[in-house]
Amino acid sequence: MNIFFVASGVHLRGVWERVRMAQAKIKNGILSCILIICISVVGIAQSIPVAFLPTDFSGIVQGNEIVFTWSCDVVMGGSAIPSFLEYSIVQNHYQGSASTVIYPLSPTAVQFVLSDVPAGTNNYCIKTVYKGEEYFSDTVQITVNQVFDYANIMFFNANVYQNQVVLEWGIENEGEIPVQFILQRENEIITQLNGSTFFYLDADLDLDDYHYTLCAVYSDENTFCWADDILVTVSEISPVVEYNLPYRFSHFIFNDNVLITWDLMPNNGIYQPQFYTIYRNGSMIAELPADVRLYADTNIDKDVLYTYQLSVTFDNGTMLTLEEAVGVIVDNEPDISAFEGEIIMLNIDDGVSSIALPPDSVVAVIEGYNVHLQWFMNERAIEPQLFVVERNGDVIFEGGNGTREYIDAELEEGTYYYKVKAKVDVEKVDFLEAELVCITIKYCE
Repeated sequence: MNIFFVASGVHLRGVWERVRMAQAKIKNGILSCILIICISVVGIAQSIPVAFLPTDFSGIVQGNEIVFTWSCDVVMGGSAIPSFLEYSIVQNHYQGSASTVIYPLSPTAVQFVLSDVPAGTNNYCIKTVYKGEEYFSDTVQITVNQVFDYANIMFFNANVYQNQVVLEWGIENEGEIPVQFILQRENEIITQLNGSTFFYLDADLDLDDYHYTLCAVYSDENTFCWADDILVTVSEISPVVEYNLPYRFSHFIFNDNVLITWDLMPNNGIYQPQFYTIYRNGSMIAELPADVRLYADTNIDKDVLYTYQLSVTFDNGTMLTLEEAVGVIVDNEPDISAFEGEIIMLNIDDGVSSIALPPDSVVAVIEGYNVHLQWFMNERAIEPQLFVVERNGDVIFEGGNGTREYIDAELEEGTYYYKVKAKVDVEKVDFLEAELVCITIKYCE
């Protein structure tokens, strides 16, 4: 900087000294200012390396879960992460402490799943803490809608009887039950049934192959279909059925009582039963309405042979007696194991009642080194108060009313025998046993 003075009659030397001092002060001031600015700029740049800051933060809703993802150069590059570096997802950071929730993250994570999120809208961001200083990413707003807990279809089976196909299915014991089932044959709807119906008879079919699809419709109009179609083959034509006769006429013994049971094919035959008559040793002992399928005979003497027969009176007035009869002797020590998972306990109410049944349809699925056990209860059954799972004869689980599954985790290679038992009355020692399930686990090579 040059400063020129033109003065007449003034002492130029003193003036020049003052000019030089002013120049020095100006230069020092400029340098100080530049130095302060440089230090300040360098300080901001060195506060946190850009590689440590997450980018591309986003979230995707999956049911009642949010899957968060982001990128971070230091993580993606595999570099060492300082111990003083912390990450977390913050919910509603700018909406006050009452609604703010912090979810700590692993420093090496680039994904986080937030589960069981209630319905509603919230804001989320990633907070980075570096040497005590906090830095926040851009905020994303995510809405989670109400998620229904559905009782899904658990099985879908078909059995062919000549030119008729009997379709049966069941649902989970927990969750919202369907309001309707839709059954399709060859991708065309053949019937729509209410949510409490679990079978259908498709009759008078031609000789051919048939594909069936089952879908469940819920109150929110969501529809879920069984994953696999059922393929059946009709290979013979049945004669016209005039009378719908009962089948599987059988008996069971427990606590010195005899339980007589039978089944009836739905929607089969021209004429349907109006009432049943049970005979014991040729004498009538009971007359039952058409919707009853069992009878408990409690007036029994031991070591006496009883022969039971069933007669059916149809809605056209015709009476027919089943050809088969069952012979029963109640001894002093009935063999409980002979029932093989069938009915072995009674709840008697004037000779006709609901019945206590063991768990049925026990399913065991190997999931890695875990065994996932599930079981169901017959719709006629009394709900047990206690369920017990045994593995190789040892009790490994006890569950209360409504229990329908158990996961046996972290097993070693080997063969395991499982048995599911149930107690209707916990005060009694008698168990209702399901059939044995055998599972072999082998390590993958």
